[in-house]
Amino acid sequence: MADSEVEREYANSETSEDVEKGSTAQINGALRYTINNVSYLTPATPLKLADYSLNGSGMYPIDKFPVNFSNPVGVNGTFVVSGIHRGWLEIEFRNGLDVMDSWHLDGFSFYVVGFGDGKWAPKLRYTYNLYDPVVGSTVQVYPGRWTTVYVYLDNLGMWNLRSQHLKNWYLGQEIYIYIYIYIYVRIYDVDPDPTKEQPPPHNVLFCGQY
Repeated sequence: MADSEVEREYANSETSEDVEKGSTAQINGALRYTINNVSYLTPATPLKLADYSLNGSGMYPIDKFPVNFSNPVGVNGTFVVSGIHRGWLEIEFRNGLDVMDSWHLDGFSFYVVGFGDGKWAPKLRYTYNLYDPVVGSTVQVYPGRWTTVYVYLDNLGMWNLRSQHLKNWYLGQEIYIYIYIYIYVRIYDVDPDPTKEQPPPHNVLFCGQY
């Protein structure tokens, strides 16, 4: 989809909002990096393997944590949010740290439509550049500022969104976005394009509860 088409396509589509507020929290006496006050906790069974085996089978919760505001207290948790296939996702990255942060999304390119100082507010959507936004899969967010991207969810699967700072990522600053057609039912894309998510190979190594 050409950049000039984003305004028309976006105007004709339903959009869900996802606020990614990067900050830190003391959780169980340890410093953790968080998104919306949730620090990612890696489960015993890898998410992709649990997803392949009976669509997760209760191994991870979907949409358990808030996506448009911060959790009241800092917690550890397996943070998985849902998105509808061929829908739009608006992500506001808010940097509550004193250093510049950088975020990367697997599986997609996104449109960088806005950025600014201080606190983001819905009225700032009127300032977005929907005509010729920059396209990429990694975006920077300056300290105390925000950056907004639009993502067109045309790639089925479960995709990782994470801080590109290794320390932040290792200490919990990541989530997964689960793209579905029917409610939480895994459907693989038949497109042979290697950038699409494919079923695991026959010799996949099992671990955890599988």
